[in-house]
Amino acid sequence: MAGTTSMTGVDGGIAKDWRLRVPRPAAAWPGGARLVAGAGASGFVVGLAARLLAPAWMALPVPFALTAGVAGAGTALVTAVLAQEVRRRRAAHRSMPKDAVLPAGPADPPPPAAPHNEPAPLFSQADMAERLQRSIEQARASGGCALLHLGLDGFQEVQDARGPAVGDLLLMEAGQRLRNALRGTDAVGRVGDSAFAVILPGVSGAEQARRSAARLATAVREPYVVVGVASRIDVSVGVALFPADGDSAAALMRRARGALERAKAGGRGTVVLCESPEAAADARRMNEELQHALELEQFEMTYQPVFAARSGVPVAYEAQVGWRHPARGLVPASVFMPLCERSGMMEKLGRWMLHAACTEAATWAVPVRLSINIEGAQFRRGDLEHLVIETLHRSGLAADRLDLEVTEAVLLEHSQQVLAAMLPLRALGVRLVVDDFCQAAALQRFRDAAVQQVKLGRDAVRTMLTDPGAMAVVRSVLGMAAEMGIEAAAEGVEQTAQRDLLAHLGCGPMQGGLLGPPQSPERTRQYLWQATRRVEGGAVLIGAG
Repeated sequence: MAGTTSMTGVDGGIAKDWRLRVPRPAAAWPGGARLVAGAGASGFVVGLAARLLAPAWMALPVPFALTAGVAGAGTALVTAVLAQEVRRRRAAHRSMPKDAVLPAGPADPPPPAAPHNEPAPLFSQADMAERLQRSIEQARASGGCALLHLGLDGFQEVQDARGPAVGDLLLMEAGQRLRNALRGTDAVGRVGDSAFAVILPGVSGAEQARRSAARLATAVREPYVVVGVASRIDVSVGVALFPADGDSAAALMRRARGALERAKAGGRGTVVLCESPEAAADARRMNEELQHALELEQFEMTYQPVFAARSGVPVAYEAQVGWRHPARGLVPASVFMPLCERSGMMEKLGRWMLHAACTEAATWAVPVRLSINIEGAQFRRGDLEHLVIETLHRSGLAADRLDLEVTEAVLLEHSQQVLAAMLPLRALGVRLVVDDFCQAAALQRFRDAAVQQVKLGRDAVRTMLTDPGAMAVVRSVLGMAAEMGIEAAAEGVEQTAQRDLLAHLGCGPMQGGLLGPPQSPERTRQYLWQATRRVEGGAVLIGAG
């Protein structure tokens, strides 16, 4: 007998629970729950067959992972979760007194009273503006108030790869996680396609706001398991404080949005507070100094070894850039790269990095591979193919020793430009590597873009021993990569247990502090020269292929 489903998401600004409604037939239950899900021509139409000895209508709560399974077209659902719930209610029905009165008709029974710790509702954008203004008025008399804007990094890529139904489920689950992590006086609401706002009354200090933002981001970025496949999205957060950053709801929202934009520009998973006038002036000075850093030869390259999992010998070196500032010391790339992107300097710096790294690698005594990061701005110009070929010719480095690394976000954002540049380069032997990878569902699209290696991100590797969700991401990526013939690597390996587990799961090359930190060009050359001396008969190709 075909059942009907009723699924509600965010309605009128308030997120409601999703429920499956199953009608009771006249016949009695013959022997267990039988649930069949079938796909219809419209994309997904769920058919349910059940015979229940229960009230005339039963509303069965659907956990998120199960609801995600329902969303998959043509996915068969035979779940112990629903069966267990049906059996529980059936047993309860049998234990009811004989004179108990069952609800008449198909109407749901009245909902139970909400417990004291019921999560706050998910408000609409208009409701959030009103609540923020009320929080500001209350904060004028006592304490302060913080406004957080949280953006889901990589959400659009997951939705593009897996469909809008899965995207809706991810947003619903993200909102629920935020609700569960907040106090009763806090408020959370949707303020964009993949953005949430959180009001934190009583939070006035920058450090307290930063800790709260980090805690919420940790809750949201836990992996999402949908239709048996783990997907991971990161979270960037922009923070504005009352009264330091604005004295009205409109001003705080504007400043929080601006901080979120800076957080996203600085890379995934960052928390950015509104800049004070002093901080803004310092950023402008750093930007001006960056414009002359190349001319003053303040940039320097280091090379981190990448080791084969089985043999433990280096098969490649990843080129990394730092800024040796005369007053600030060594400024890491994570600090100045976003400034380069915003100022338009990335193309110039990228050309210098590619030439410097290829020229250095051509001098190595052992012909291991060189891996170098390519930013989105270098693809947007459209001449990366010619730049790489020219650099290889001038440096003397063989094309089959070069790996070009792009982050997962850059590849998804510039997939057409990447494909146009990489297909001719792949024919020469240049490989494309996806860095900071965590979305197994996107592997098919990446293979179409001539990707030959994916590299597990540091966050997944760092937490996989203690976080089951991160472990699910690692297993999913390694398993799908093996099935599709794409090499899987890992970065951020800091513990022996991480290295051993990754090797057991079939991971290929690895890098990280445990295996070897970045080295100067001189140290790298010396190590590789000594490697040739240890092998009788001269130089050998370490880790070929």
